Amino acid sequence: MSQLQIENRVHFLGWLDDAEKLLLALDVFVSASETESFGLAIAEAMAAGTAVVATETDGACEVVEDQRTGLLVPIGDVERLAESIMMLLADENKRSLLGRQAQDAVSLRFSLNRMVDEIEKIYAMVE
Repeated sequence: MSQLQIENRVHFLGWLDDAEKLLLALDVFVSASETESFGLAIAEAMAAGTAVVATETDGACEVVEDQRTGLLVPIGDVERLAESIMMLLADENKRSLLGRQAQDAVSLRFSLNRMVDEIEKIYAMVE
């Protein structure tokens, strides 16, 4: 990492047993993936009420509603990614609003009760 000269700006934490504490401490969660089948880490950040900026992978698009529960940017567009991050870091109200709306959306879509209800509907269709 010394080649990149980022050691004073980036902290590599290694394995965390309790990532929720980290997610709660973040101002913005960024997912700059080029591919993502399901945005589990994104959903976890949203559940923690953390504002999200993500690239428009299939997984991120499944979880994030652009401008309502997070910000989506085109894959590979580093300028838009950086602009979106900087905008959220500068605007605490927008960050808080996205975080609250994301938390609400994740709790509705991925709650245990909803999952059980959906599985019961599948079983009912098979009978």
